[in-house]
Amino acid sequence: MKVLALAALLSTTVVAPVQEFSFEAEANAWPVHGRSAHWSAPTEEIRVGLRRSDNTIRIHAEYNGLRDYLLVELRRHDGELITAGSHHDEQVRVFGDGYVCTDDTADFTVDRVEYNADGWTDVFAASITHTCGDQPFNAFRARVDFNR
Repeated sequence: MKVLALAALLSTTVVAPVQEFSFEAEANAWPVHGRSAHWSAPTEEIRVGLRRSDNTIRIHAEYNGLRDYLLVELRRHDGELITAGSHHDEQVRVFGDGYVCTDDTADFTVDRVEYNADGWTDVFAASITHTCGDQPFNAFRARVDFNR
């Protein structure tokens, strides 16, 4: 009986919540401009959700009680739900420092995504590359790892 109880205990997997957002922006990367950071919970707040009206993934990242805030939106041009895999020439919108820039030719790779019935994502892991304008050194790269 003790062996069965121990086996049951060992087979139960508890996944600790992970909420991390890191980014690096080149000197001309609008609207983030040459900054980089790594933010993680519980110190910082990271949220990932799904806007059902157009199947947009929304990544909210807050630093130090909104002293710094970024919102990154990922959307497929065909309006379909974002799934795991590489997505090329899709829409990525970055909000930061009170400004916004949309890149309709952005790339992102979703390693894992799981949606729940409430319209939030329970799991989301992705890498994102966004450029704004034609200037050199304008890439914004981000990584998000999130599970509830």
